[in-house]
Amino acid sequence: MTKDSNEIGMQISYENEQITNIHNTKFLGLVTESSLSWKNHIDVLIYKLSKECYAVRSVKLLMSSEVLRMIHFA
Repeated sequence: MTKDSNEIGMQISYENEQITNIHNTKFLGLVTESSLSWKNHIDVLIYKLSKECYAVRSVKLLMSSEVLRMIHFA
């Protein structure tokens, strides 16, 4: 689906029960979207990485450079 195309409404059912359409889901650590873009996955990664960077910056003065190097490569 391109950005200019219209979304097609689909009605899928299984054993007379309607299957709901979702716009994004997390599967095996990857956030996938119905539009097949990376936006939500990148947003999740940015959030997690910013928390980790803050944690490393907070303890930077309390730990040796060797320990910080191990944390970096972990």
